[in-house]
Amino acid sequence: MAKITREMIEEIVVAIGGRENILKSGNCMTRLRLTLKDNQVVDKSRLKVIPGVMGVVESDNQLQIIVGPGKAQAAAELVNALLSEQPIENTAKPAGETQLKDIASSKKKAMKSKQNSAVHHFLTKFATIFTPLIPGFIAAGLLLGFATLIEQSYVQSGQEVSGYLLHVIAYMKLFSKGLFAFLSNYDWL
Repeated sequence: MAKITREMIEEIVVAIGGRENILKSGNCMTRLRLTLKDNQVVDKSRLKVIPGVMGVVESDNQLQIIVGPGKAQAAAELVNALLSEQPIENTAKPAGETQLKDIASSKKKAMKSKQNSAVHHFLTKFATIFTPLIPGFIAAGLLLGFATLIEQSYVQSGQEVSGYLLHVIAYMKLFSKGLFAFLSNYDWL
């Protein structure tokens, strides 16, 4: 799996029509989500061959580039950093505009420094570790719920039940309770 690098992001930006074509950049767990000015200028075939790009999905007003779990946030941060950089221009800017940009830049740096606290880093690491486990917890809870529902509906009502159904219920409970039993054996939780 390719690592998310600035060079990779620059290749993606070129393939989607340049920085000026990007209105907004965000991410979900596995995808870099871009809102573009013009979706027609995107070179999808070029995007798909960039190392690290697993796929491209066009949704209503978004272009979603699949980069994999744990990589989408880094990709979005790099795109946003690239977008926040000033383009190289040859024309001189008025003094007032330069002063406003300097003030905005210093405020942005101050806000960014607040986000670099030890608590923020700890919470980011914590979320990175436990977020992928959430679907497993949900699945185990649903499995236990269905097993209990089936058991109470058929087995405890006194109806004639096949051995197969009893085995299915037992396996469902084994797998669902197994996850929660495993978690409760650790002192750190």
